[in-house]
Amino acid sequence: MRLWANIVGFPRPGYGLNQTELDELRSHGARVAIATPLSQHHISSSTLRQGCPEQPDEIPAVVQAYIRQHNLYPCPRKTTPHPKQILRLALTKSKIQLPGTLGRQGESLETASYRVLSEKIRVDNLYVEQLYSFGGPKRDPREAENAFNVRYLSVSYFALVRYAEAELIADGVSGIAWYPLGHLPSLAFDHHEILTYGTMRLRNKVKYSPVAFDVLPEMFTLSDLYQLYTTILGEDFSDYSNFRTRLLKLGFLTDTGIKTSRGAGRPASLYRFDAEAFEPLKDKPMVFV
Repeated sequence: MRLWANIVGFPRPGYGLNQTELDELRSHGARVAIATPLSQHHISSSTLRQGCPEQPDEIPAVVQAYIRQHNLYPCPRKTTPHPKQILRLALTKSKIQLPGTLGRQGESLETASYRVLSEKIRVDNLYVEQLYSFGGPKRDPREAENAFNVRYLSVSYFALVRYAEAELIADGVSGIAWYPLGHLPSLAFDHHEILTYGTMRLRNKVKYSPVAFDVLPEMFTLSDLYQLYTTILGEDFSDYSNFRTRLLKLGFLTDTGIKTSRGAGRPASLYRFDAEAFEPLKDKPMVFV
C-alpha cells in the first residue's frame, strides 16, 4: 500500500511521540511533519465530550466563549462538582434551642459570643457577625415568673463554619448536635424567629460580601467555593461555569499556581482571596454570584 498524504502532528504535553509508527507511515510514502506545540493546555476534546469538566482551568477564556456561543459540549444546568451539601444548625439538645449565654461582668457582647462559640465548637475558619436584638414581650416564660417585671432580651449573633472542619464539644450538661436546616424540631422560646432572620441575612450577605472567604482555608479550589455557595443558596442560584466566569472577571481571586489532586479527576488550581483587590468593590451595590 502506498500513501499519498501530508500529515502534520501537533504534540500534546504529557503524550510522547511513537517514532516507530511515524517511520511506518513514512515507509508507505506519507510525508510527516511535527509542528511546534501551539499551547501548554492539558485538556482534550475527549474530556469535554464526557461532560462538563469539573475544573476547566486549563481552557483559555476565548475558547470557553466559543464553546458557549456555539453550544459545544453542553453541560447540564445544575450539575455541581461535588455531592449535594446541606445547611446544618448546631442546637443544644436539652430544650432544643440555639446556644446562648448570659453576659459576664465586664464582658462585651462580642466577647461573650466568641466565648459561647468556643465552648461549643472547635474550628479554625469561621465568620461571626452580630445579627439582631430580640426583645418582644413574653418571649421568655421566666418573665411571668418574676415579680420585678424583669425583661429578657437577646442580642443574637450568627456564625458560619464548614461542617467538615467543625468539631462539636459535649459539655456534659446540655449537649449539642447538628440538625439539618430543612428538618428542624420545634425550637424553644422565639428561637425559630431568630433562626429565620439569621438564615435570610446569611443568604443575602453572601451575594455581595466576601463572607465565604472567612470560612474557606487560605487556599481553595473554585469547586470548594462553588460548593459553599450552593450549600447556602441552593443549586438553582447559578451553574458552575457562569459562577466561575463571573468570579474570575472581578479580579479578587489570585491563582496561586499550585494544583491539588482529589480522586480520579485531573488536578485543580488553588486560589487565594485578595482582600486588597476587593477593597474598591466592597461599597458597591453589586451581586457577584
